[in-house]
Amino acid sequence: MLGIHYSPSPECARSNCSPDINMLGLELQEIAWPGAAQASATLKFLPFVSDRPFLCGEVFLGGTLARARRRFIVVDGITGLAGVALEEETDTPMSGRQTASKTEKEPVEIKLAHSPDSDDAFMFYALATHKLATPGYKYTHVLSDIQSLNEAALTETYDVTAISFAAYPALRDKYILLDCGASFGEGYGPIVVSTKSLKPTELAGKRIAVPGLKTSAYLTLKLHEPEFEPVVMPFDKIIDAVQNNLVEAGLLIHEGQLFFPAKGLYKVIDLGVWWQEQTGLPLALGGNAVRRALGPKLGRSIAQTIRDSVSYGLEHREEALNYAMQFAREMDADLADKFVGMYVNNWTLGYGEKGRQAVKELITRGTKAGLLPGPPEVEFLSES
Repeated sequence: MLGIHYSPSPECARSNCSPDINMLGLELQEIAWPGAAQASATLKFLPFVSDRPFLCGEVFLGGTLARARRRFIVVDGITGLAGVALEEETDTPMSGRQTASKTEKEPVEIKLAHSPDSDDAFMFYALATHKLATPGYKYTHVLSDIQSLNEAALTETYDVTAISFAAYPALRDKYILLDCGASFGEGYGPIVVSTKSLKPTELAGKRIAVPGLKTSAYLTLKLHEPEFEPVVMPFDKIIDAVQNNLVEAGLLIHEGQLFFPAKGLYKVIDLGVWWQEQTGLPLALGGNAVRRALGPKLGRSIAQTIRDSVSYGLEHREEALNYAMQFAREMDADLADKFVGMYVNNWTLGYGEKGRQAVKELITRGTKAGLLPGPPEVEFLSES
C-alpha cells in the first residue's frame, strides 16, 4: 500500500501555508490511481473537499507527482463511491458557468462552497452524508474560509456559496441571496478581544487583527469604530496574534467567540450586543447565495435542499453534532453544541421579515458610511 507524501513547494514556503493534510481526520480507504495499472494510493474519503489542506505543496501518488497550486477536487467522492481520485485544477479559477453541467449519463454537478466550521458542517450534515435524495443532481462540497469565498464569488467560482452579507453589494449582479442557510447573531456576535482590559472607546487608533475586509464582522466594527488600523489574517490565527502582541486587539468570528477566555484574553466589545442596542435587530453575518445564471427554478430547488439539510440536522441533533465535532476547533461537545445552537437555528431555516430587515439595515448603514458600494438594495430569491 502506498502512502501520500506531502512536501511544501516554494510557493507554500513563501506563503506560510499549513502542511497539514489531515484536517478532516476521516477513515482511509485504498483506491486505484487512474492510469497506473500496478499502483495504488491511500487516499482519505472526504465528504467535503477543502481548500485549506491543499493550498500548495506536492502530492506523490504511485510515483505520479501532482502539484497543488490552489486546491484539489475529490471526483465522485461526494457519492461515496470507491473510485476516488484527485484532479489538479488550473491556476485560473473555474467559472461557475462551467460547473453546473449535465450529460446523458451524468447528473448535474452543483458546486456548493462553505466554511470548514462546526456550524456549517452541522448545517450540511444531511446533504454531505447522503441522508437526502437529490435526484438528477450531485453536490460537490468545497470548504474554504469566508474571506476566500467572498473573493471567489467575484468570478462565480461556485454555483452556490456562503458569503458575508457585507460582500453582497459587490456580488448582486452575479448572485442572489437564498432565504435560508443564514447566520444571525441575536444579542451576540463577533467579539473584539485584547490581552488587557480595554474600553470600546479605546479601540480608536489600535492595530486590530480582522478576518477579512469583506466580512460582516469587519463592516460592523467599522460602523462602531471607524478609526483603527486593520491587520488582515486568517480567522484561526487571530487569537495567537493577540496573545503574541503582534496586534493590540483581535476581531473573533466562529468558535473563538466562545473559548477566548480560556486563552487569557479580555472581551472589549461584543458587536452583536452593540448592534442590537443600536437597531433592535439581530446582526446579519452571512448567508448562502446562488448564481443568477442558474435560473430561479434551479435556485429554488437548491434552496429547498439546503433547508431540508438544516431541518434534518435540527431534528437529528445528536448525530449531526457528532459529525460536526470533527470541525470543532478546541471545543468539547458541550461548547460545540452551544456554538452550533448560536448559528444554526430557526433563523437558518428562513430569514422571515425581521431577518430580511436585518440584512437590509446592515447594508444600508454600510452604504451610508461609504463602506459599501451602492445602491443599498438587497434581493432574495422568492420561494415561488
